[in-house]
Amino acid sequence: ATIVINHPFTKGNSWTQAKPDPRATCVEVWNGWWGRISPIIHNDKALAWWDASLKEGRHLTAVAGTDNHGNWYDSIARNVNMVFAETPDQAGILAGIRAGHVSISSSPTAGRLYLEADGDGDGTYEAMMGDTVPRPAGGKLNVQARIIGGKGKQVVFYTAAGKAVTKGVDSNDATIQVTVPVGAGPAYVRAELRAHPLLPMSMTAVSNPVYIGEPQI
Repeated sequence: ATIVINHPFTKGNSWTQAKPDPRATCVEVWNGWWGRISPIIHNDKALAWWDASLKEGRHLTAVAGTDNHGNWYDSIARNVNMVFAETPDQAGILAGIRAGHVSISSSPTAGRLYLEADGDGDGTYEAMMGDTVPRPAGGKLNVQARIIGGKGKQVVFYTAAGKAVTKGVDSNDATIQVTVPVGAGPAYVRAELRAHPLLPMSMTAVSNPVYIGEPQI
């Protein structure tokens, strides 16, 4: 089975574990609105919990989800998973999710974020979200984010050490290349697209990581 830990901090319906269940493949870091009903859903806590698992070397795919409660809460397109799949069917989509080839966006028409890495330093970005690249000998990794529909927002790159680089997005189809430091131990780089990097409710898109050097534990 492909097991997803849903909304781990939602009030009254949570899944609060010190560490993710080892049988789980994914965790829902984005449920419903990011900021509008944050006191109930706590997407910010789910994101931090997922990031803490990455720091321990766990390869756990971040996904989004919502459901239909009728009336004021009846859209299932409130946040979506953009999955890179070999085939556009159930088996292909689930395989893409298990591989971590997923980027999350606040809606089908909102800004999108795709992350790639140049694992061997030859100028070609051959690894995508969910892939693992060798640990670079020089301690630095070249990564790029392609942002579609994100003009005026900011893309923030994170590593196991925390926030690494923040860049403004100046067009609606932008590719931003940065170099991030790679420390010892479990390593990864991931990215977020936000209207403002300091406001939790400004989240537009979240990428899964490119992992560096360590196998899944």
